[in-house]
Amino acid sequence: MNKWFAIVMFVIFASASLAGCIGGDDSGDAAEEVDIESIPRDGSVRAASLTGVVASNGSPFYALIGTPVAAYYENGVLNRVPLLVKDEAKETKAVDRFLEMYGTQPDLVLGDRGVKETSLEVAEKYWTSAKTAMLIEDSQAGYEMAVVAVPAACYLNIPVIVAAELDDAVISTLEKLGVEATITCGGIGGHGKTLSLEDYDVAHDLVISLIGGVGSVKYLAIANPLDVTALETLEKNVPAGYPSNGEIADSSAGGGTPAGGESGDGTLWKFTVPEGYDYTLCWINLTLDVPATYDLRGDMVQYHMFWNSPDGKREVAYGRSPGGRAVRADDGTPQQVVVEYMLPLIEQTGEYEINLIASCESNKADTLSYAISIELLKVESPVVYPLMPGLSSLAPYLSAVRQGMVLAEPEFAMMHPGYMGCVTCGEPTYNSDMMESANIKAAYIHGQMTDLLAKLAGMDANDRDALAEYYYNAPIDIALIADTNMVPHFYYGGGSAVEGYGEPGDNFYQDVNVDYEMAPEDPSGTVRVELPLARITGYDAMDASALLARGIFYYDILDNAPSAYDGASPVAWKDAAYSFIGGAVPVELLVNTQEECALLFTQNGGFTTYQTINEASGKNTAQGIQEGSNFIWFCAHGFYCWYAPGLIGAGPAAVDDLGSAYDSVHVKEMNFGPGIIAAVSCVTGRIDGLLPELCLSQAYLHSGMNVYIGATRSTPGFLAVEGTPVNDAYGGRLT
Repeated sequence: MNKWFAIVMFVIFASASLAGCIGGDDSGDAAEEVDIESIPRDGSVRAASLTGVVASNGSPFYALIGTPVAAYYENGVLNRVPLLVKDEAKETKAVDRFLEMYGTQPDLVLGDRGVKETSLEVAEKYWTSAKTAMLIEDSQAGYEMAVVAVPAACYLNIPVIVAAELDDAVISTLEKLGVEATITCGGIGGHGKTLSLEDYDVAHDLVISLIGGVGSVKYLAIANPLDVTALETLEKNVPAGYPSNGEIADSSAGGGTPAGGESGDGTLWKFTVPEGYDYTLCWINLTLDVPATYDLRGDMVQYHMFWNSPDGKREVAYGRSPGGRAVRADDGTPQQVVVEYMLPLIEQTGEYEINLIASCESNKADTLSYAISIELLKVESPVVYPLMPGLSSLAPYLSAVRQGMVLAEPEFAMMHPGYMGCVTCGEPTYNSDMMESANIKAAYIHGQMTDLLAKLAGMDANDRDALAEYYYNAPIDIALIADTNMVPHFYYGGGSAVEGYGEPGDNFYQDVNVDYEMAPEDPSGTVRVELPLARITGYDAMDASALLARGIFYYDILDNAPSAYDGASPVAWKDAAYSFIGGAVPVELLVNTQEECALLFTQNGGFTTYQTINEASGKNTAQGIQEGSNFIWFCAHGFYCWYAPGLIGAGPAAVDDLGSAYDSVHVKEMNFGPGIIAAVSCVTGRIDGLLPELCLSQAYLHSGMNVYIGATRSTPGFLAVEGTPVNDAYGGRLT
């Protein structure tokens, strides 16, 4: 056994005892600790039906309370209605558009009262009687176990009650319902026969037994309950001279990367991360005043951030204003573009520079006015924070409607305290030294997953080859319902500060008997994965809940999606597909692939298929086709916040037509049906290390798409010839 693998196995075994909730000592007088088989499995009678549930994001417990109301089994038959999360303080477009297409408004809204009062009221309103109830302590420990356990409430058709303790009000509700047994999560006491879930294994065994035992589980949702916690800010520092403003002229550097410093092409801003700020979140806000022609021309500012490290100046981050959001006048005229960027700086105190480079497409002789502000938040160590908060609160609902279960632990977080002591190495996106540590964490999660898969199959967890063969023939679906800080990617070598270090992805988790050092390849050089897998994401729990609803209730909404329109005649959304490519080498060389995709759409899928090339594919000409298409395949030059199909000019001198770009600013304002978009476009699938509002993929999901398939880093394609510098730069894994 080599040293690295030994470290992985140490983490797996050493962390096994960390999970779980601790049984409390405030049990009622009649509490009697029992095993799983002693819990009654019938006797629940529903008192009322409903059309849907909306849970406030004010507490993740509201979604858990609503889960067995929205999804429950009666005589083995699933009953389900939408469970949505809503935050009225934010834009609610994703949820509102689903409800518009669904055609029915939810009649249960949770969140106007405390979680205890809400859960008691819901229990008495929607159940006439229940022999069993689930009690959850109103605490982080209670929540962590509940994320795994609440699917059991759906299979048993029982209410979920959240409270700090077993008081008279809780006991009164239990007695009204005729509760004889309770399942407890956290330090709350039980009532009657009590099954205390003191570790995740017991919760898993309970859910498996309720679904039907070995071979019965069809779905596994992997989450992290830490995504409902906020990172504590110890101190805030606003560097001298900020906020400030200025004007920037069109830059001759175009898309080039400056060297940094006073001689850089563009406008330079400096700031200092002071001593003592060893764990810092750096927030940068850039607000551009844009001309009225912005939507047509795509005026843009790029920003390169450099650190004067002890080893010399190096670039640490890069971004573009197309990752922001538009501020518009009442008539829709663009006025400003606001972009926020956040990155962790771990033991990186000292001097920083931000070089701004403008492309003034509306008027090359003009300038763009802008404001810039910087805040440095000194935070606790380790730096554990969610990028997409609250997604774990939806994992029980997702797993229940798919006849599945949840695997969730705080230890899954990339920089959790129990994580190899790695609290100073930063995030792999911004620090290449972190990649190996992130992979050790991914290996731990993979180990926990395969151990559970072995239990589901009734097999030996140590015989991974036999387990892989079993799941190759009888796969179950896997959903990572978490951002990459909570359940990290696996990273291969390569990348850069501009696009993010490493070549990350989730296919590692699809391979049951993966070799941790050669993933995803086995020693013979072939690749075979056993588990269908997707990552469920969104700006937050609200967006993710709308995404889940569009998938679960797909057949209820597909006739109500917008039609495709190319300026001639509309085509129903469910019947339309779109295949397009941009310009410039090597994109334009994929014209045959584009034709093949269109042929597949038409002949195999029965779609009416649209095709465009170069400038005809741009936002200003083809937006109606794209919004109204069920399935989209495209190839264009891109980045995490945009892709630009069109070119200005010809030959080597041609440059991106910024006005043709589909970017986060505009895509988040568009409206799509619940379709699939597959992108052969560099970096457009990246989400790691970024606020989700910056990410093009998340803008598509926010605006109605169900699936985005894209590259997390560059896609050199046919240029990745073995032995060439391009291929070697990516660890030799692109051929």
